[in-house]
Amino acid sequence: MLGAWVLWSMDPILIHMIGPTVQRSFLVAIALIIGGLSMMVSGHGAFKRILTLAPKHLLLLAVLVVLSTAGAELLYVSAIAIMNPGLVGVLLRSQVAFAVILAMVFLGERFGKVTAWGIIVILAANVGWLGYNLSHSGTTGSLLGWALAIGAAVLWSLGTITAKSLVNVLPPNQLVVARLTLGGLLMLIVSLGMYGLGAIGQITPAQWVLLVTKGVFTSGITFFLYFWALRRLRVYVASALEQVAPLATLFVAHFWLRQTVTWHDVVFVGVLLVGAAIVIVGGDREILTRILCRRK
Repeated sequence: MLGAWVLWSMDPILIHMIGPTVQRSFLVAIALIIGGLSMMVSGHGAFKRILTLAPKHLLLLAVLVVLSTAGAELLYVSAIAIMNPGLVGVLLRSQVAFAVILAMVFLGERFGKVTAWGIIVILAANVGWLGYNLSHSGTTGSLLGWALAIGAAVLWSLGTITAKSLVNVLPPNQLVVARLTLGGLLMLIVSLGMYGLGAIGQITPAQWVLLVTKGVFTSGITFFLYFWALRRLRVYVASALEQVAPLATLFVAHFWLRQTVTWHDVVFVGVLLVGAAIVIVGGDREILTRILCRRK
């Protein structure tokens, strides 16, 4: 899980480097399809396996593909076009709070008072950061960027819940192929209907290299590692481990891309990650310790 999120920490940076000249929907479609194709060798037979799934699991797969893959990715890349990519990565860590709540509702997982306090800290950090930015910027840019990032976090949390059930009937590599390829094809159909083939022809060779890198490494390989680990972790622990990613993203965004990070952004990052750490402490310390020791 840690390896997955270290890789994913570079995803907002790659999207920022691709630039605004590539339509957001095409960016999502191409990256997802490349990610799915990159895992096709190890995940062959995925679509044949899907045809044997029960209606319940087909519905879960549809939710995973439409909402938690295509929809979440589109909201996420749109947020990066408005905000510092490092801060978008941090906002997405709010996912742990939503994942805990959804896991309680749909999977019957329970959490104690300490975890509840962690969720409160995460939500308070979001409210505080948003309130400060709105009161000082005087624009709706912060509100829109925050809304897009939080929307992506909610949809990805839902994806964690559905994937937790689907990995019991589909191997992780086949689930990656199905999720990315089907999500990418869905976005490609939507993009072609909106912009036509001409938009693809405007993508430069350098942008194609970045798209392939994003598709193979921060989509295909990352999702495979994530689903493999998800079989061995509870949902809230899996989501809480994601706090590794935003620190790396924020560091690279500030020192490489020269994105501005203010003192209140630093405070927000610290408080939000403390909240995620509280969720870990209040969750399952024994499982977390075993996983970390296994990776040493």
